[in-house]
Amino acid sequence: MRRALPAGAPAVDAREMSYGRLVASTVTLFARQPLLRVRGTLALLVFAAFSTLWSGMAQPLSGPPWSLSRTAIGAFGLAGAAGAVAATVAGRWNDRGLARRTTGVGLAVLALSWLPDRP
Repeated sequence: MRRALPAGAPAVDAREMSYGRLVASTVTLFARQPLLRVRGTLALLVFAAFSTLWSGMAQPLSGPPWSLSRTAIGAFGLAGAAGAVAATVAGRWNDRGLARRTTGVGLAVLALSWLPDRP
């Protein structure tokens, strides 16, 4: 971490800080680091889009023409497991310096997920 942090970042031993101070330090980081603000905003918007998409699906899937059971509708939650696997892969790509490409691919996949599926 010491090599990955920007030069001049304060060296603080987290074991000496209280939990409250550690949480409060994230606000300071957010205020001082523009990249963190951009990535945080993108993460917020992706989470909002994902939640909006999936929360509105239960009712249409339970009625005609699909009439799926609660279990079948719940199985759509497995997409979340796929997302966790994809996040691991994306993290590795980011560590290799491909953050922009990874973000672009992620946003493109998100945009494509909103396209209607027509039979």
